[in-house]
Formats: sequence, C-alpha cells, structure tokens
Amino acid sequence: MRRQKYLSANGMIAYLTFIGAFIPLSTDLYLPAMPEMGNYFSASEFLVGLTLTIFFFVFAVSMILFGPLSDKFGRRPILIFGAAIYTAASFACAVSADIYSLIASRFFQAVGSGALITVETALIKDCFRGRVMSKILAITQALGVIAPMAAPLVGGLLLTFTDWRGSFYRKNGVKPPPLGVGI
Repeated sequence: MRRQKYLSANGMIAYLTFIGAFIPLSTDLYLPAMPEMGNYFSASEFLVGLTLTIFFFVFAVSMILFGPLSDKFGRRPILIFGAAIYTAASFACAVSADIYSLIASRFFQAVGSGALITVETALIKDCFRGRVMSKILAITQALGVIAPMAAPLVGGLLLTFTDWRGSFYRKNGVKPPPLGVGI
C-alpha cells in the first residue's frame, strides 16, 4: 500500500468499502416508498419513476466526467465536492415540496454519487498494488452489487418507522418541515 497520511491500510479499506456500498444502498433505499411518494405529491408513476431514471443517467455521465477531473485537480477536492453535493442533495430530497424539486434534488444527488464512486475506484488503484488491489476491488465491487439488492429490504423496514422522507433524512424522529417553513 502506498503510504496514506491519515488512515491505516485497514482504515482506508473500510473507508473505500463504505463509499462503495453507501451510494448504491442509499440510491435504492427509497424504492419501497415510491407509491407513497406518488400519493404524497399527487404525481404520476412516470414522474415518480423519473426520480430513479434521472439519477441513473446523471450518475453514469458524472462518472465519465469526474475521472479526468480527479486526475487534473486531485482526488481530495473531487471527493469533498462529491460528498458535499451528495449530502446537500439528500437533505433537499427530504424537504422537497413537490415532485419537480425531488427530481432536481435527485439530479444533484447523482452528480455527488458519480464523483464519490469515481474517486473511490481511483483511490483503490492509487493506494494499493498487485493482489491486494485485486482483492479490494473485488470486495468493493461485490458490495456494490449486494447493496442495491439489500436496499429495498432495508427501505421496506425503514417504512415501518418513518415515511418516505426517512429514506433521505431523519432527525430525532421529527419529520422535516415543508420547504420554506422553519428553514
């Protein structure tokens, strides 16, 4: 492993695995709540489904764009940018006042996700070599496949405790206010 300033080898592996699994898990976590979202927003199935379609399209394009950007500007700025955009967009999803705000928020959530996943893969290749790199790539890629399969199950369980907004945000058991109220 190439020397890393803040994390040990195991810490770096755990961090990269977390990034690799967290994005697909949080992407599909809200799938069981989609019918509830349609009722809440009085939106068609098409518009609710568009929240997923937009996400995947923008996510794919973002990965292509952030690869060269992380090579040019460095991994850290792109990682921080991606995490900040993803976090802000997740909060915006939770407080969306209408379906169009949710779609726009999912757009930006996908931009952040694309940056995070691109940097995660690049960091594995930057920090590890040989068989260790192959093993870590295999683990993170496997979790990237397992997480979307587990996410709807977790999302369904989550719906027993919260409404659809809980897939994006939850604070002390209190539902977030409608957009523009108390913010």
